[in-house]
Formats: sequence, structure tokens, C-alpha cells
Amino acid sequence: MLLSKYILDKKNGANDTIVLLRENYAELSEKYDKLEAENKELREQISTLMATINMLEKSLDDCRNKWGDTYE
Repeated sequence: MLLSKYILDKKNGANDTIVLLRENYAELSEKYDKLEAENKELREQISTLMATINMLEKSLDDCRNKWGDTYE
């Protein structure tokens, strides 16, 4: 009788562990998806900033080329 109870308790404990693992996996998966979305948004912002920097550099070069000859 004690052996049967031990086996059932052990089986229930394993089931509890599986349930906890599934809950943890679901929570981690949700957090991972959120981080992926934030990462994508940050990459888009970086790309926009880089494009702006490139435009400003080109504009600065154009100004130097246009007005640089005047002061030499």
C-alpha cells in the first residue's frame, strides 16, 4: 500500500513539474516574442537615424563644395 502511494505521489509530482515547465515555457515564449518585436522596432529606428545622418553628411559635403571655393 505504501509503495502504491509513493508511486502515485511521484507520478503526481512529475505531472506538477510538467505543468510548471509548460507555464514557464509559455511565459518565456511570450517575453521572447515581445523582445523580438522591440528589437525589430529599434532596428527600424536605427535605420532611420542612419539614413538621416547620411543625408546630413551629403548636405554638409554639398555646402563645403559650393562655398569652399569662395573662401580659398
